[in-house]
Amino acid sequence: MPDTTQMLRALLPMLSGEQLKQELADLPAYTGEIREKDPAARLLGLSDLYRVYVPSRMSAEIYSKLYLAMIRSLQKKGTKLAVEQRNENAKGVHGQEYRGILGGSDSFTIIGTSGIGKSSAISRAISLITGNRILEVR
Repeated sequence: MPDTTQMLRALLPMLSGEQLKQELADLPAYTGEIREKDPAARLLGLSDLYRVYVPSRMSAEIYSKLYLAMIRSLQKKGTKLAVEQRNENAKGVHGQEYRGILGGSDSFTIIGTSGIGKSSAISRAISLITGNRILEVR
């Protein structure tokens, strides 16, 4: 069973306020020298526009929701109920008697008008929360 305390300590600290806004933002460097380059180089330089991300209040809310849901989820991993659920799931997978379980996970819905940047906000939040790394506990 994983040591949840160890996993929680391995997480990056939760950010807020101006620091969160700065970390979420992605503004690629721009130099005017690109204007002097050949057309192929200028076209390749345009792809940097896809990296531009200017965070909104929604971005901060999504980051907070994801971070806190992850913390709650990790805290539940070592509980007696979580172990029982894992055992019941294993029985079902191996074709043994399976009673089914009632369990819950932290979930929420992110709703909004199409095209306002929900997917981009989720992507940026996840990369910031994880630091683009995988947590592994032995």
